[in-house]
Amino acid sequence: MKFKKILFTLGAVFAFSLAACNNKNNDSKPTPEPTPTPEPASSTTDSTYLTFIDNNKIRVDIMDTSLASNFTYGNAVVETTKQMAYSSATKLALRGTVSANTVNFVVVIDVEGEDRVVINPGIQKDSLEEYLSDTMVLSGGKKVYVAISTGTVNWTKGLNADLDAKLNQLNNA
Repeated sequence: MKFKKILFTLGAVFAFSLAACNNKNNDSKPTPEPTPTPEPASSTTDSTYLTFIDNNKIRVDIMDTSLASNFTYGNAVVETTKQMAYSSATKLALRGTVSANTVNFVVVIDVEGEDRVVINPGIQKDSLEEYLSDTMVLSGGKKVYVAISTGTVNWTKGLNADLDAKLNQLNNA
């Protein structure tokens, strides 16, 4: 009988201990999980290369004085290094004739925070109108930079160090 009493007492102590532990766990509040900070979407990223141009603007740099006043953007004559209102539907166009045999184009477009960089060297003067109306794509961006030169491919250096490095890399490839 003593054995049964000891077993009963041990069982009661064990049950009481379990109940106490169970109540203690229910009373404590769980530690809240931290809410992860969402990564910004790529469309909100700013242009790496075109930091010198405002959103919804285009800048055309004419590097050779013999080309001055030979290009229009929409209804406006291009004034080198000036920002103009940008529209995806508007094209750069030739106005008059060009004396140089070939013309070079550097085109940088910020499309959804991703910069697209192209160098088109040596466009024959007989093909300029076709290139500007059919081949050169200036649509889909939020800011655009174009540099037009003759002879050696050229652009306004010092506007953005990363852009200079990228253009040097492409030009020397």
